[in-house]
Amino acid sequence: LDAEVHASTRLYMLHGRMEPLGEGAPKKIVVVLRHYLQLVVNAKHCKAITRLLVSQHPLAIERMRYKQRYHRVDVPRHRRRCRFGCNEVETVEHALFFCRKGTGLVECREAFFGIIQTLEPRVLSVGPWNATNILRALIFRRETICQVAKYTHKVFAIFAAEPMIWPDGM
Repeated sequence: LDAEVHASTRLYMLHGRMEPLGEGAPKKIVVVLRHYLQLVVNAKHCKAITRLLVSQHPLAIERMRYKQRYHRVDVPRHRRRCRFGCNEVETVEHALFFCRKGTGLVECREAFFGIIQTLEPRVLSVGPWNATNILRALIFRRETICQVAKYTHKVFAIFAAEPMIWPDGM
């Protein structure tokens, strides 16, 4: 199972995952009831973080991958652009950390980081070079998972409310 997860580019958020175990140091455990399923009590927030982890979210990076499911063609990764006109690929990292054009995104992000800074002061700045690692670290910490799940739910809702922009000829 672990080898299949690591072989999948879609499951990149699960690569190298360490499970936080109460007071002890995190350990690599392939099959276990994950901490976010126990700690995130709001069902919508839990669903959002689970969808993020398994790449079943409303963002173009995933939705434009399937030609049969959405009755279009398979769009190359570099053409799965942000629906808000950022001219960037609409990835999880872009949606959560970098997009500045979606209504309410910047305010939502500022509120999130205001809370996260108190829980995890080591998160100073997020850039393209460290966004995935910071997101993984925040997801896999017991202290921050509930806030990450709540924020993910809000961001996914903002993106889902706006139609995707399909590339010309696709």
